[in-house]
Amino acid sequence: MKVILNYKSFYDAFKLGMVDDGFTPVAKILFHPLFSSHTILDENGIPYEVDAQNASRWGNGQIPIQKEIQDAAGTNDTLTKMITYFNDKVVPIELSEALMDEMLEAMVELVNDCDLSDSKKKQFLKYYEKGEVGEFLARVFQRALLGKNKVTSSRRKISASENNVDSANEFNALVRGKLKKPKTTVPKKIQAHELGYVSQLYRAYGQTKSVSVNKPEDLVPLDLSEHFEMQRKHYYLAETIHRKLRDSIKRDEDDCFDILKDEIETGIYKASHTQYASPVERIDAVTERASDVIISPNTEQIMYNWIGPGEKMGVCHMLVNDERLEWVESDERELI
Repeated sequence: MKVILNYKSFYDAFKLGMVDDGFTPVAKILFHPLFSSHTILDENGIPYEVDAQNASRWGNGQIPIQKEIQDAAGTNDTLTKMITYFNDKVVPIELSEALMDEMLEAMVELVNDCDLSDSKKKQFLKYYEKGEVGEFLARVFQRALLGKNKVTSSRRKISASENNVDSANEFNALVRGKLKKPKTTVPKKIQAHELGYVSQLYRAYGQTKSVSVNKPEDLVPLDLSEHFEMQRKHYYLAETIHRKLRDSIKRDEDDCFDILKDEIETGIYKASHTQYASPVERIDAVTERASDVIISPNTEQIMYNWIGPGEKMGVCHMLVNDERLEWVESDERELI
């Protein structure tokens, strides 16, 4: 069965080579050579950039790649720029050596099974066969951006007959009600995907105590170690659910966590835009408010009713990772 070579299918294969394989971090890497110059403008004259919303919708095939982006991506100059970028940055730095083979296997399979002509497939695959991985990925990515990307709706559609139940709602109730909430384990060592929010926590602690904080050991004399570990626990409560949902029975609901982020961001808006005596007070006030946010019934159902106060607090740190929330305001950072 042929598949469409588009951003969605490219993302599905490419993310297998990433440790942090979420919609936003992957999109930021892939679109960097296009968006870094800030010259691709939308209909309002605003430069395109990657945010959580367009990253998830592109990655899910819910919206097309905008014409302005496709026009810019389709030039030879852009292809040359992409090849250099993939060779110098993506392959040696961004991709995981341990996951590279799995990603390339999936990418080759995508090319072989996609809707391109046989001659175009051979053209792409010759670069892979010659070991020119960066150019192979860059050329496939350019072609993927030009494909028809809108292939799914934003809402999950379930056929009751397919699931042998009377209705989609009954199916959801039966299956979701039997799934046990996954256990959360917090690794002792800080992982790469934590660096965004952990860096902000260090800044917040440093600003609050007027000292330099660069590692967990610096928090011991400040009596903030327990506070820090609790933030990491909250983050992993949310991240555990996030990862578990990727392997759930509803693979086309991958965007549901982005919907949860949107709901939490809306719920904490007032608290996150209030002035506090210190950044630590900001953290405590905003995360406490997040724990009380009532999420929509549909989101609750999609997430198997696994989202509790700790997970909601952990989403705040995910928003920090996505640069949608900060603990230390921009004008304060120079003081640290």
